[in-house]
Formats: sequence, C-alpha cells, structure tokens
Amino acid sequence: MSKLLNMEDFGFDEPAALTTVEHDDIADTKALVQVESQLQQIVDAGATALVEAEKIIVTDAESADIASETAKNLKKVEKQLEEARKAAVKPFNDIVDKINSTAKRFAGPFKTAALTLSNKVIAYQNAERLRIAAEQKKLRQEQEAALLANQPVKPQLQVLPKEPPKAISTRVTYEWRCIDFEAVPAEYKILVLNEEKLNQVVRGQQVKAIPGIEIIKKETPIFR
Repeated sequence: MSKLLNMEDFGFDEPAALTTVEHDDIADTKALVQVESQLQQIVDAGATALVEAEKIIVTDAESADIASETAKNLKKVEKQLEEARKAAVKPFNDIVDKINSTAKRFAGPFKTAALTLSNKVIAYQNAERLRIAAEQKKLRQEQEAALLANQPVKPQLQVLPKEPPKAISTRVTYEWRCIDFEAVPAEYKILVLNEEKLNQVVRGQQVKAIPGIEIIKKETPIFR
C-alpha cells in the first residue's frame, strides 16, 4: 500500500507569508495630486467654453454656428481629459497586467498537475465501480444457474475495492448540443430576428419598409 505523502515528504515547507505591498508604495498622495493638477489645467483651459455654452441661445443661423463651434470645443476638452486619464492610469494598469500574467503563469503547472492526478483517481474509482458491478452480476448469474441445476447456492459476497482511495469530491454538471434542430420540440426553440441582415438593408437604405419593422431615422451631431 502506498504511503500517503505530504508536502514535507518532498522537502517542502509551508510557504512563508508574503509581504503585502502597501498601496502608497505604488500610487501615493503626491502622484494623485499631480494627476489632479494636470486634469485641472485642462479644465481651466476649457472653462471659458463651458461658461459660454450656458449663455448661448440658438435663435438664428449666426447663433447656431456659435453653438456648433462651442460644442466642438467642449468635445475637445472632454477628449483631452479622457486621454490624460488613460495616460495617468496606464503605468498602474501595466503593473496589474504583469502581476496577473506572472501569477497565472506560475500557477498553471500546479493547476494542470492537480487536475491530471484528480482525473486519474476518478478514472480508477469509475473502473472499480464497473469491476464490482461485473463481479456482482457474475455471482448472481452463478446463483441462478445453481438454482436451476438444484445445486447449493453460493453465498453472495460483497465485492469491495482492495484498497479504496480517499474519494475525491466531484461536481456533476450536464451540458447539451443540438444534433437535429428539426427534431427538437417547439417549446425548446425561439425565433430571433436576423439583426445582421436588418442592419445591412436598413442602414444601407436598401428598403423603405419591412412588415413588422419600424425604420427610425436618427440624426447625431458630429463635431470635428
């Protein structure tokens, strides 16, 4: 019988507790103040357009042009703030990505090895169940044959694994795949719109009307 091995048997000790990386070691208050200052500079530069936007009333072609130009400037400020935000968080996101990638790479072999061993135990347990069922069936057949031949019936023995392993907990789940769509009952089917086809013909103005479909015209302002 194989000896149950522990980590110590392989010369391994429990891993030492990792030193927690303090948040301030990565992004301290000074860095936050710097970023806020950069964003504030962009806001200050665009403040005039923001104030003007609240005063504009569109009543004629001239005021419409002014409103359109002001809207473009506001969109530029919004874009500058978003670009500054992305630039500020990129170094930290890069660090997070590297930590996640490294941890996943290190954990991969352990995950794979544990799964492989678990599958071996499960395969053995399944094989034992089949062996026991086969031996029990054989005993029953021998008993039935003995009865028919008026011979003494051998007592049925409980067939157990010779060295039952410690059971591995398993989770049983069920999945499905369609092998014949037409044979599937209607209650398990749904009708869906072909969105790709509808988008193609409506956006391309290939049709003016479709039964059961409302075609909606939308206008979205473009600031350049």
